[in-house]
Amino acid sequence: MAEATLPAGIGRLIPALARTMRQRVYSDERKTLWFVRDGVLVVVQPDKIVLNRISGRDQAEEIMAWLNRGVTECAKTDEDGGDHAA
Repeated sequence: MAEATLPAGIGRLIPALARTMRQRVYSDERKTLWFVRDGVLVVVQPDKIVLNRISGRDQAEEIMAWLNRGVTECAKTDEDGGDHAA
């Protein structure tokens, strides 16, 4: 398991990130997103990201880079006042 604590919460972007994914579980009440990427269970919460069933550091870095791109895109769309739907 790998866990990253986020210094600035991404809670407001989690619903938008969830809408960009086809197969995921999202709880608005908990502000939590669960999905599987490359066989790894990813849990995104406002203050942290947890990767379960990870094979190593390289896989963790790859998934985190992919997730960072998604969050960055949602943040740009949010700043522009646009729709987050994919």
